[in-house]
Amino acid sequence: MNLHYLPTSISLRGHCPPGRTGYIFVIMSHQPSLHRRTPIQGTGSRAAIMQGEMASPPLQGPTGAQRGMTLVEILVVVVLIGVAALIALSNLQTLQKRFQLESNVRELTAFLNDVPNHAREQNASVFLVWDGTARAFSTATDSAASNVLDSLNFPQELTVTGPGASILRCDVYGRTFIGASTVMMTASQTVSITHRDTPEASAPTYDLTLSPLWAVGVSR
Repeated sequence: MNLHYLPTSISLRGHCPPGRTGYIFVIMSHQPSLHRRTPIQGTGSRAAIMQGEMASPPLQGPTGAQRGMTLVEILVVVVLIGVAALIALSNLQTLQKRFQLESNVRELTAFLNDVPNHAREQNASVFLVWDGTARAFSTATDSAASNVLDSLNFPQELTVTGPGASILRCDVYGRTFIGASTVMMTASQTVSITHRDTPEASAPTYDLTLSPLWAVGVSR
């Protein structure tokens, strides 16, 4: 219970002379607030304490774990993803060029190795003709390549350097001659092939060496 007293100027007949002041004691019973289970501590208005009201706690911002990403952080992430995508795309393109080069090297190796087979099938000498303008090799029964037995063209992405002699002849014994010469070739002929848009480190130059006994060697 709370005990309060209030001054008053009323007269009490038969007990206090007129003009005297006295005190009226007011006994008030304290009713606990239904919304509060613990006593109010700290400062506050008297009316708020009497009514059992408690001030709301201050709002707190999100913690570090709950804080969302800022615009700068989002931009940084987007830039990093873009750089990673460009690197991956560049590596993919390099691999595609390398595979294309290696595929054409295998085709050219098989094409050159097949020239003696054509000579045995024809039971006569056949000619290997390199056309630098058309970027193509032809296997024909004559040096003018009017009767072509087989041919191989190269895409524009590849750089192909033909042999020193543009016309080679292979007889049924696999011997190599330059053009219509009857003297057997003494030095090897080399065909070089590479990808023009790819650095040497990732797509090297392949050299195909044609020996006088018509054997093809590949090196890089």
